[in-house]
Amino acid sequence: MRVLTKDRAPERIQVNLNKSINDVKLPGGRGILGFGQDNNYPELIENLISSSVTGVSVFRILSKFLTGEGLENNSLNEIKVGRDLNGNKITVRKFISQVADQIAKFNGVYIHVNRNLEGHVTRLKVINFPKCRLSKQDDLGYSSKVVTSTDWSNYKKSVNNVYELYQSLNSDWTKDVEDITKHKGQLYYMFLNNTYNYPLSTFDSVALDLATENEISEFRYNEAANGFTVKTIIVVPEPETTEAGEEIKDRIESMTGGEGERVLVMTGDVDENGDVKEKGGIVIKEVKSSIDDKTFETWDSLISNRIRKAAYALPAVLIDYEESKLGSTSGEGITQAVNFYNSQTTDLRSEISDILKTLLGNFDNEDLRNNDNWAIRKLVL
Repeated sequence: MRVLTKDRAPERIQVNLNKSINDVKLPGGRGILGFGQDNNYPELIENLISSSVTGVSVFRILSKFLTGEGLENNSLNEIKVGRDLNGNKITVRKFISQVADQIAKFNGVYIHVNRNLEGHVTRLKVINFPKCRLSKQDDLGYSSKVVTSTDWSNYKKSVNNVYELYQSLNSDWTKDVEDITKHKGQLYYMFLNNTYNYPLSTFDSVALDLATENEISEFRYNEAANGFTVKTIIVVPEPETTEAGEEIKDRIESMTGGEGERVLVMTGDVDENGDVKEKGGIVIKEVKSSIDDKTFETWDSLISNRIRKAAYALPAVLIDYEESKLGSTSGEGITQAVNFYNSQTTDLRSEISDILKTLLGNFDNEDLRNNDNWAIRKLVL
């Protein structure tokens, strides 16, 4: 008997969150510090976050709190410090937001820096963290360059570059530069977790929770798309031809999903009681699922709570807005939650302030260079 099966879509994510650091030899003799067994830790983390509705929500809120209201010196927030791929200007406030996005996900950030002959920064661009790797370390454990790639899984065919590190006090950085207009620029990076060569993501400890939430969503989708509350095995006589078998399969599949047919007529032998004969007829067997749907109601809350805790104890009220939990009609509960989360993320905003001081404090703009307050204003309602 042949089993007629419906092709199963490939899994969106396969979790193997290896955090090891290893030397990777690239074409052309270049070496990097790989991140993960397959050099894919940042990419996997990014996919895990984007596949989880809680992960995406938590990431966005955390980033928003790190961005705050921009610099306390509001007159500087609209100064242009770069342009995006579409040619739109990147202001100081937008730059802070882009840095915050990277730190919220990866606990680190890479920034491309262009400079003029005087050493002042002329343009900044945040590089997506997964695109960057540190060069192989020297005997003193120092990585002197950053290597970028648009696709580490296919490095030979990807667009890639090697950049020297940005050093703000390196006044003679142009000594080996023949043409400033052709210089590729430098890379600045900051890791907020220096325990290892690379920082572990904010969501590292809940990677499996992110994946589980995605799996629950896929299970619910498959239940709706399949159209059966239980697994159904339909046994039919051996089709005479392959085409006949495919026709039977297509007719059965036409019943699945929300738009599936409600009535399906198939022929088969019946006995005197009107029941389908097991020999020569059509037999329908049901395999009941061992999964209790009510289990997911508990899991949803548990998983969401764990992801929020990993993101510096993000209060639930900032994600799951319910009027009954506000504390009062004036929104006192949310106000308290905002104040609490501002206090939880104070150190992270201070780290971003240090980045701004290093790069914008050396920018080719007198207002920025003369600024002595790089504090970020906390988010307010």
